[in-house]
Amino acid sequence: MKQGKNKKLDIVRWVLLLPAVCLVWLLVMFLCAWIESFFYSQHLWESYGIIFMILDIFVIPGIAMFFTAKFLAPKYKMIAGITAIILCALWCQYFIWTLANMY
Repeated sequence: MKQGKNKKLDIVRWVLLLPAVCLVWLLVMFLCAWIESFFYSQHLWESYGIIFMILDIFVIPGIAMFFTAKFLAPKYKMIAGITAIILCALWCQYFIWTLANMY
């Protein structure tokens, strides 16, 4: 009986993994941008804008996604974490490409 209960919980954890990772990326990205808005200045943005973009869109959300995937995955935790980082990189490329091609 206990094995069947664990199996159901494992299935639920695998199903919730992708939406949780996507939500973490969105929340962390917006949180970083919101915190950065308190320290915004034109000179700072001209000097370090690209570094802030990379940190806000990829590095910090990628770290958060890695640990979220590692926490939620029932097994294969390292593979799930690395897959989350790859998903983050692809998602960031798509996000930047979409922003660049807006009319």
